[in-house]
Amino acid sequence: MGKRTEIPIQSFPASLPGIESGKSLYLCVYDAVRDCLLSEAWQAGTLLPSEGELASYWGISKGTVREALYHLFEDGAICKAQGRRASVSHFQQEGNYLYQMLSSPVRSFCTEPVSPSLFSYSCVTASRWMASLLELNEGMPLVKGVLDYSHEGEFRARVVFYSSFVFLEREKVRLDDEAGLVDFIENTVYRIADTSRSSISVVDEVEDSEISAMPLPLLFMEDHLYEGDRCFIDLRYYLHKDWFRIQTLRRKV
Repeated sequence: MGKRTEIPIQSFPASLPGIESGKSLYLCVYDAVRDCLLSEAWQAGTLLPSEGELASYWGISKGTVREALYHLFEDGAICKAQGRRASVSHFQQEGNYLYQMLSSPVRSFCTEPVSPSLFSYSCVTASRWMASLLELNEGMPLVKGVLDYSHEGEFRARVVFYSSFVFLEREKVRLDDEAGLVDFIENTVYRIADTSRSSISVVDEVEDSEISAMPLPLLFMEDHLYEGDRCFIDLRYYLHKDWFRIQTLRRKV
């Protein structure tokens, strides 16, 4: 077997992006590695430098590099077995991993082209859990939007959107403008995240103490993808002032 291709250490930025803004160090490493993977058409199986090499290159601890690589692995960008060096995943090669979903999560996961087919919104009251998440009082009014996607007339996916009225007013979104609401849910939300020093952290559970330590959430979203009546992907999104946090409930790619 021939020697596997390696990504040269010089392909990574000499200084970590975002470090001057006060972003967590592991998120800066995440962004640097992610940007390198996106900048070239690396083949699946191409090896990344070792944790020690990256740590020495940036003058940081191996633990910080390890944490960033763990999240890249969770996002599907790299493959990482214990005791082995990380390598480019086939999802990364195909440009289909979680960070790419910031432009349109539903469209990235659907294997067939989908388009919005039905939209509705209603005013609901915040449950205890939703109120604690959005830092509102229980029972306060929220806007709930439901956007269905179809392929050739067949239902494929659903996005559920919750927001405070204050956030919509700040973004100049009117409830009587259905097209504007749909565009906001489909596009603007992700652009806000992408331009807000955003980075992704994927977690299995969000503890109450962790929620209280997060920046102020702005809204909450869910994506549900279906095969017939069966939901096979269920994602939850929390948009904050500084980054876009994703909690994965179930994921199948």
